[in-house]
Amino acid sequence: MKALEFLQFDDAATKVKSLKSSPTNDELLQLYALYKQGTAGDNTTAAPGMFDLKGKAKWNAWNEKKGKSQDEAKKEYVELAENLIAKYGLAEDNINRNWKSLPGGKELGRDNSMLSARGKKQAEECANRFSKLQIDHIFASPFDRTIETACSIAKPHGIDVKPEPGLCEALYLCESPPSFWDAEKLAEKFQTIDLDYVPVYSKHTMPKEGYGDDACVPRLKQTLNRLTEKYEGNLVLIGHGASIGSIHEVLNDDFKYVGQATVSQWSQTGPGQFKHNYSSDASHLSDKSNLRPWNVSTSSSVHSSPSHSTFQLSPVSESDSPPKHETS
Repeated sequence: MKALEFLQFDDAATKVKSLKSSPTNDELLQLYALYKQGTAGDNTTAAPGMFDLKGKAKWNAWNEKKGKSQDEAKKEYVELAENLIAKYGLAEDNINRNWKSLPGGKELGRDNSMLSARGKKQAEECANRFSKLQIDHIFASPFDRTIETACSIAKPHGIDVKPEPGLCEALYLCESPPSFWDAEKLAEKFQTIDLDYVPVYSKHTMPKEGYGDDACVPRLKQTLNRLTEKYEGNLVLIGHGASIGSIHEVLNDDFKYVGQATVSQWSQTGPGQFKHNYSSDASHLSDKSNLRPWNVSTSSSVHSSPSHSTFQLSPVSESDSPPKHETS
């Protein structure tokens, strides 16, 4: 087997997010601990409370690296990443390092890849799934791939997409600030953009977030609260793996990765109260292979039956895209 090239630290941090399957909890904790030690040095934060088991495990893992130099931690992180890539493999769509050479790729930031051919097909199938439902509002992360998915869903309904940065990917995976376009530029590219929409966040007002997909849970909680308080009817939200996982955390107290272009659903039973109906449904997809239920980008939708005083939150995972953080 061809030897893996030695990965630079930032490249390694990107590639381990594109494994075909999830590492073990211990492996994930080691990745987290070495990343934190390599970027922040010794752990000087206060230990989480005794009931925060996930936070305590991460804190302990980082604290065990105390005294290790940042350079040494980065070296060990890269070595661990290489081992995990050899063990689990990379998803094929994220191996192509030349996506920016594709038409339209050069103008996009490294965190803003477009949909692949498979992703476009998945977006069409998502649109077919929602075509027979009444939808009143569609919100989407402003990255091109999520906006394109959203526009496919919105077109049959004759409504515009509301770009919402609060639904974007975990910030540690993005450029600083994230490289998605503003609403005016998106409207030039995709037409069906609601230019009157006032988003919960902008790229310049995003909160500071730590390392890890669940670091964006507070942002998603604020975004969900604002959207569900202000808008009524059937809502569709389109985001990414971290943002949809965070929706599960906010509504279910259980961070959950879902497959690409899949749908999850909740019904609102009262103010701030939700009933979980299902997660990661792929019944509308013709190709259900390699949906990568760990660390995939996702879309979500909220829609309420007009005959009931409830709405349903249905996260639909984002469609397939070329590698999000690779450059040619």
